Amino acid sequence: MKTLIPYLSLILALSTPVHADQAADLEAKLKETAESSPTGAKLMGDLTGLYWKNEQVFGLIRTTGKFSRAQTKNPERASMTLKLMAGYAVTARHEDVIVTGRQFLEIFPKHSLINQVRDRIATAYEHTGRGNLAAAERLAIWQNSGATDQGIRALRLFIQANNGTTYKQASSLAVAMVAKLPAEPLLTGVGFQGMYAAERAEQWAEGLQIAKTLVRRKARLNSNAKRKLWFSTGRFESRLGQFENAIQSFRKALTPGRDDIHRSLVEAMISATKAPSEIEAEARRYLAAYPHHEDRYSPLASAAEAAATAKDTTRALAIAEDVLRQNVTINDLPRAYVRWSGENLKRAEQGLIKLISQNPDGAGTLRALLALDVYRDGMKDPAKAKRMALEYLSKSPSTDGWSEEITSFLYDSATGEETFRKNLAAVSASAKAFPHLEGFQDLSLIHI
Repeated sequence: MKTLIPYLSLILALSTPVHADQAADLEAKLKETAESSPTGAKLMGDLTGLYWKNEQVFGLIRTTGKFSRAQTKNPERASMTLKLMAGYAVTARHEDVIVTGRQFLEIFPKHSLINQVRDRIATAYEHTGRGNLAAAERLAIWQNSGATDQGIRALRLFIQANNGTTYKQASSLAVAMVAKLPAEPLLTGVGFQGMYAAERAEQWAEGLQIAKTLVRRKARLNSNAKRKLWFSTGRFESRLGQFENAIQSFRKALTPGRDDIHRSLVEAMISATKAPSEIEAEARRYLAAYPHHEDRYSPLASAAEAAATAKDTTRALAIAEDVLRQNVTINDLPRAYVRWSGENLKRAEQGLIKLISQNPDGAGTLRALLALDVYRDGMKDPAKAKRMALEYLSKSPSTDGWSEEITSFLYDSATGEETFRKNLAAVSASAKAFPHLEGFQDLSLIHI
């Protein structure tokens, strides 16, 4: 056993890493040297190199921290501080990365390592859920001649932050990037992200600028992307009041199956005060293209309103009648129809009577309108108004607001107790005859 002990000691000595001895020797010398001296700087530099090479992170943090504090005038201080941040990052000391990085920016505002420092800060912000702050750092890197990837990451982080301020920052960044990026797929992606951000931030001018840049720089676009680009362009132009331009953009975007684009086209034509005949024609094309959509008559109703605004009353009334034959619930069109008739109440009366026979489902609304807006308020003929109100109750009561208006009119216009009781009886009889109209039943009890 005695002969083995020296042998084992030799083995242990040989197995001890050489760099451990080197580090221990350098640490011992550093203890005997002023850290602020040139010799101290040399020793700390050698230690840092050793710890960096052998991935001894705690030794790295300790030594670079000393160097940064003691060697304030040393030209190597900046690179040592960056290595200190790297050590903090490896040990997930993200706040220390941020604090140290901020100090670096104050001390070395124009240093060549500033982009690397900002990258460390941005990564720390991302790890701690502060994407908007990370985006600001990556934006600064890109603006300081940094890699394109930094700008792209900043754009993504601004959008992910999902608030008005960061959407504005994203759209502004995209404006700058699309002017510089090569005409490759990356340009298209950045442009579309920028337009999305501009729309969310209501930055219409910036969005339009991005769209025009993509067109001018001939960005690579497939058919779907082209349609999306022109649709976005039209929306931006509409928001900016450039309706003639918007019409052209929407026409370029228009494609079968995209009712939203077609509606936008009609709306732009109305806003541009195009001729009523042109607006009507486009609205009818919409109806023909989407005959089963719930909103298929909406553009046509808007076309009627546009014609009325343009003083083309004949066209407005004709279009309204076409719509009211099918649907009486769009844009308060029935009342608009009476209003557009103006003083020609006979025209309104005849039109509504004809429509009642053509649209059984909407007859209730039309009868109520005829009773109240035409006979009671327009012609000032209470007898006709009462007769039509009673016809409404006996043939076509409904659960909408008209039922309440009709019953209130009958109760309030009663000239005596006998008339009131007759009117009440008519309301009650209607409630019994149409038991499926549950809400209507309550109206028969209101004045009891």
